[in-house]
Amino acid sequence: MGAIEDMIWEKAAEDLYIGKAEYMAQLATWEIEPVERCGTIIGAVLRRGAEFHFATFGATPRIGRDTVRDVLAPQLAQFGYVTTKTPKPETRQHRFNRAVGFVAVGEDEFNIHYRLDRDRSAVARSTPRSMPCPQQP
Repeated sequence: MGAIEDMIWEKAAEDLYIGKAEYMAQLATWEIEPVERCGTIIGAVLRRGAEFHFATFGATPRIGRDTVRDVLAPQLAQFGYVTTKTPKPETRQHRFNRAVGFVAVGEDEFNIHYRLDRDRSAVARSTPRSMPCPQQP
């Protein structure tokens, strides 16, 4: 396991009821890709089949539709849809999911389950916009 996995662990640890070894073993079943903007790792994409999750780190810049498009494109192209789960209390994340085009398709005790179909994706319909890096003084 590398630095990106450690960053994901640090972000998730306070909400988990399992130890680091068990979490890292579960994390090893995912394809993990760091997401960089302006030379800084702002997050990571976790993919397993058609399921994806996105973790952000620290004070990240706004994550725009261009970033989301880049993240979801491989799975939308391969499977025609993408799924994710969002913890029930995460109101802001639910709002973002719906804005991108995800539709709630179920739930369990802790999460709302979402699905995004390629033809319904706001991401696929939006015009790419490049987000400039902040100027350093």
